[in-house]
Amino acid sequence: MDAITDTLIIHIGLSRTGTTSLQRRFFSQFSNTLTPYSTEEWKETLMDEMVHVFQDCDFSVWNETEGKKVVDNLKAACCKTSGKPFLISQNAFSRPFFFRKKGLSAFSQKDMGYFPVSLHLEMMLKACPWISKIKVLVTLRNQPEWLGSLYAKDSTTIKGASKEDFEQKVRLLMSDDSVNKGGCFNWGKLVHDLERIAGKDNIYVVLLEEMNSDAYWKTIAEWSELPFESEDYSSTVRNRENSRSISNQEWSISKRDFFWPELVNIIQKHEKLYEVVKKSYNSLKHPFVSPRPEEFTLSDELASEIRSYCNPFNRELAEYLERDFTELEELGY
Repeated sequence: MDAITDTLIIHIGLSRTGTTSLQRRFFSQFSNTLTPYSTEEWKETLMDEMVHVFQDCDFSVWNETEGKKVVDNLKAACCKTSGKPFLISQNAFSRPFFFRKKGLSAFSQKDMGYFPVSLHLEMMLKACPWISKIKVLVTLRNQPEWLGSLYAKDSTTIKGASKEDFEQKVRLLMSDDSVNKGGCFNWGKLVHDLERIAGKDNIYVVLLEEMNSDAYWKTIAEWSELPFESEDYSSTVRNRENSRSISNQEWSISKRDFFWPELVNIIQKHEKLYEVVKKSYNSLKHPFVSPRPEEFTLSDELASEIRSYCNPFNRELAEYLERDFTELEELGY
């Protein structure tokens, strides 16, 4: 058996914080990484299994058949890196932090709760005794633009998606006691929870707003123990996926795929059937599907409300990052 690596590096997201560029443009070029763009069959299998387990709100899943299968396949993967750290990047891992149950949008008011990703990492480490060191990369974004981008992404599962609906749902989230207690939008709480598991020296936080700097890419490479060439990763041409990083606070709303997100989840397991049904559905003018606006904007008023609500959270984040809060304010926090 090949030597097994004892170091695991996890990039947990959040979603809509530059994860696509990191995964597609950088991480995927190395053999000791696992991303949604990995093409080897064993990597695709492991990724699917890990996503399924990490999105389970019942952390005891690690003691059950599904969790044990992930542990076995993760151990096998750690034997294939020639002793190098094994890096896994998947923004879906962070869904227990801010999403509801599987199949529901972050903007759904159903089953509201706080499911910290740190507890999944803690359970995983207990089940993987050969891992002596875990490092966690966290990518963040200022909350007003993050919420706008996330809503646009989720719009295919939101009936009546519009600017008015977006504003109403965001205000409901900010007024919900379970959100306040749970820490949704609270980046400071997120990093402190992760620090408890991995230790502060093993947590690295990067901000989407700084993606267009060379230092952003070089520092991530050094921290992830990956070789870094002088290629211009900071070029806006290379980072088309994150053109909203310098946003005009305007996003596109996608046509709703189906009425029921749960039905989408079932059909998506059968790729060919899903493509046929989706194509047929989108070609229809269904009498129950109201016309959808093509774009929505984040008003200055709502952006100010979100920043005010998140102010104590972001001050805590600035303190954690050992940065002056005015620096984060300039970036939209």
